[in-house]
Amino acid sequence: MTLVVAQKKGICISLVSDTGVTSNGVQLGLEHHLPKVCILNSQLAVGFAGASELAVQAIAAFPREVSPTYHAVTQHFLNSHRTDNVDYIIGFGAPLFKLAKISNNEVRQNRTFEWIGDQAGFENYQRFRTERVDPAVPHFSTMISSTRPSERGTPTFDMVGCVRDVILGRRVHSVFGHPVAISNADGAFELRSYAITLEEKSLAMPDGAALDTFLRQLSEARAYSFSCFVGSTGDTTNAVAFHYMRGKVTYVYYGQPGHALTGYKSFTGLNIVEMGETTRAEYGISWIGAIGSRTGVPADYGIPASAWRTQKSAAR
Repeated sequence: MTLVVAQKKGICISLVSDTGVTSNGVQLGLEHHLPKVCILNSQLAVGFAGASELAVQAIAAFPREVSPTYHAVTQHFLNSHRTDNVDYIIGFGAPLFKLAKISNNEVRQNRTFEWIGDQAGFENYQRFRTERVDPAVPHFSTMISSTRPSERGTPTFDMVGCVRDVILGRRVHSVFGHPVAISNADGAFELRSYAITLEEKSLAMPDGAALDTFLRQLSEARAYSFSCFVGSTGDTTNAVAFHYMRGKVTYVYYGQPGHALTGYKSFTGLNIVEMGETTRAEYGISWIGAIGSRTGVPADYGIPASAWRTQKSAAR
């Protein structure tokens, strides 16, 4: 299964999913992962839950009209749902600015929040959203930063943080991988970049905790970070990349514009500049994003500290 959540706030529509894929109840490796959200065109986005290969086929068969009608869009995915038992959430940008959920053999519309996928995953999502408790490191808060100020005041990154919490909580076997976000905060639907770090809520050692264990967890949490980079509008390939500065590892998912991101490639031993140069030459991708780090730049990363800019992160 999976977890896809969608929210409408004003005219801003956000969709967030995990990337994990299972087969016969077994979690598949990163090379088989797939973002469960897809941009069909600048004013149309879709999320899906169910058999990923069937959803990919339905997206590939979507009629590529310049401006398909609401009925044409919903009917196409309703037919897929009834045939393949795949659920969908469709985000409509201008001029409709609405959500439509396709599940239980019907189209439901005009709600400000929708979800599809694993019931337990959504229940955990709701718990993390209301309680603000990190499932893996309960004494730390998630810090999310972005180079896109247009997302301020939108729900996108709060949704990213909650999906990440479900993933890290590991209570829901079918929700795993990385969070992927789409929103129309800048007018057109775009994949959204972000960087995640952790910050301690208090330096006081929790009651009953062993000092060595607490200090190790503190050090690990401060070093923890990863960044989600996305391709630029107009690139010949749509793509999202998850980059871990420590270890210099990047996982890239890519595809043709208007289609699901079914391609995969990993890079090891390359810093973000080197990875960007490689993918620009091979796939025509110009990356947008930022790297988050609370403990500075590793000496072996390959980019001098003087080349970095700093910006403020926002806690969830």
